Amino acid sequence: MKKIMLIIGIIATLNLSSPLARAEGLKIGVVHLSQVFDAYNKTKQLDAELKLDTQKKMADAEQMRNKINAVQKQMNNKMLSLDKRIALKEEFEIAKLRYDMFRKKTMALAERQQILRISDVYKDIRAAINDYAKEQNYDLIIRLQTRDKKHTDIKSLEQEINLTSVLYASNKVNITKIIIEKLNKAYKK
Repeated sequence: MKKIMLIIGIIATLNLSSPLARAEGLKIGVVHLSQVFDAYNKTKQLDAELKLDTQKKMADAEQMRNKINAVQKQMNNKMLSLDKRIALKEEFEIAKLRYDMFRKKTMALAERQQILRISDVYKDIRAAINDYAKEQNYDLIIRLQTRDKKHTDIKSLEQEINLTSVLYASNKVNITKIIIEKLNKAYKK
């Protein structure tokens, strides 16, 4: 009898400590973050603003390149005096230096703006997820990523395997669309 009670006690202890027993009753949801980022109207607006700014910067860079090319073309004229060639070479070097500095500055600024943009959008998304989770009494919201990428090398495959945190999620727990609607509704205001 003692052996039976011991066995029942062990089985009960094992069952209570199993992950399934502990997870029972938890409310869990998943969110596909890249879909939320892409569908969020604020992301679309910021992308459009970034595109316009990039087009303006590219037009400025094109003007600078055109000036460099024009000066370089003049430098190739064999009929010019030595003084004029020296002056053009100096003008060419200055224009090229300004162009290089403009490109570096523009790239650094674009990167900072991109970081700020993504951080701002991510902060909104996290807040929306947290608010919804609290409103709906969720215990856990997990980031879901789905990749249908064909791998060309072992490193990218290993990276995907290592970064995949959810191997399966029922559509019943996917709250991605709800979060997108919540974000876009709040962004209209």
